[in-house]
Amino acid sequence: MSTTVVRSRAHLTATDVSVARGGKPVLTGVDLTVSAGDRLGVVGENGRGKTTLLQILAGRLAPDSGQVHRAGALGIADQEMPIADDRTVGDLIDVELADIRAVLGVLDAATAALAEG
Repeated sequence: MSTTVVRSRAHLTATDVSVARGGKPVLTGVDLTVSAGDRLGVVGENGRGKTTLLQILAGRLAPDSGQVHRAGALGIADQEMPIADDRTVGDLIDVELADIRAVLGVLDAATAALAEG
């Protein structure tokens, strides 16, 4: 299976996701769907749960209630990333995606080996 085919099947859904911090609701009943090729931007005032939502969608944090289903790979760019003066945003994205690309390479090799018998 090629990298393009895997990416074309990527899909993310969140259903009735809720999170509270210190007894205060941060996210309540969030529903969303992101299909292959979509881009998701989260905009809002400081302290409104944007980072919490992205952490939940990426699987780095579990919601208090609701469900998140991820199929395929999900890339997330953190708000703050360490960067040297000579590095670009593209360089940082390459670093973040290195593990995913390695896994896809192994999958492609295994698929080719299976196809060859």
